[in-house]
Amino acid sequence: MQTKHEFLRRTAAVIAAFFTLTFTGCGQTPESPGSLPVSGVVSETTAQSGQETAGVSEGGSFIIHFIDVGQADSALITCDGHSMLIDGGNADDSNLVYSVLQRETEGHLDYVIGTHAHEDHIGGLSGAFEADTADVTFCPVTEYDSKAFRNFKARADERGGGITVPAVGDTFTLGEANVTVVAVNSVPEDTNNTSIVIRIVYGDTSFLFTGDAEQETEEKILESEQDIESTVLKVGHHGSSTSTSQVFLDAVNPTYAVISCGKDNSYGHPHSETLAKLAGMALKLANVPDCPYHKQHTLCRYETGDVPNCTECRLQWALAQGQRNEGTKQGY
Repeated sequence: MQTKHEFLRRTAAVIAAFFTLTFTGCGQTPESPGSLPVSGVVSETTAQSGQETAGVSEGGSFIIHFIDVGQADSALITCDGHSMLIDGGNADDSNLVYSVLQRETEGHLDYVIGTHAHEDHIGGLSGAFEADTADVTFCPVTEYDSKAFRNFKARADERGGGITVPAVGDTFTLGEANVTVVAVNSVPEDTNNTSIVIRIVYGDTSFLFTGDAEQETEEKILESEQDIESTVLKVGHHGSSTSTSQVFLDAVNPTYAVISCGKDNSYGHPHSETLAKLAGMALKLANVPDCPYHKQHTLCRYETGDVPNCTECRLQWALAQGQRNEGTKQGY
């Protein structure tokens, strides 16, 4: 586990664009800003010359892109030439997700995960299937009464092998990364708590993606006594106080926390209670505060360090409606 960094306590300290967390080798101290690759990535782990640690071969690479979908969720993971998309934002984000995949993939995804049926997670996956085919599409349900879900299901049937409902404990590989399904359908009658929760391990670096899972799901995960300790926590439910219980946060024991939500959103995400817990853990909260590029472009790059430094917008896409700052769709 890496040394914890000072937490930058600002309400603006939430993920609202691409940023970069770069690890040298496996589980080491982040590289200095000057040594970061020009890739517009969110997280990159590369095995160093002569190094083969914890199943990671020399020259292997692991990259996560958190996509700016405002009050929603979407992340693209690539490892050793293999790719997985977790969620796709709202239906209005379809073009953005399409553009990201066009740039970052070769027209094919190994896996697509719709963590749960709310539009702010599966709405933009229709755009993903326009850009790429997929071998496997995971979702906790195969039926849900919304237009966004019906569109997602139709495209998954056409281009993604149909919807597969995973089970807790299922494992698969993405290149040399190992992926485990930690939770799914924990509380079937509550859509947020049907969320697929996955843990990704690449060498000594690990990531926990929690969808919109709330404290009821967290309790079930803790009761299962699974290994959930992770270097990076994708904070549940956009930083809502309904997620991220203190006991769950203690068990994950992350070095970094990532929150995806819209600036000045009507839900008040991330809630102050969640930020206080993260502050108490002395975490480094991924953020792009006061980035001069963010109001103009969809994707920007963030370098780790005590003072965030947005150095480059990789894609010069102007936001069609200015700042993506208000969630009005179903879900959240």
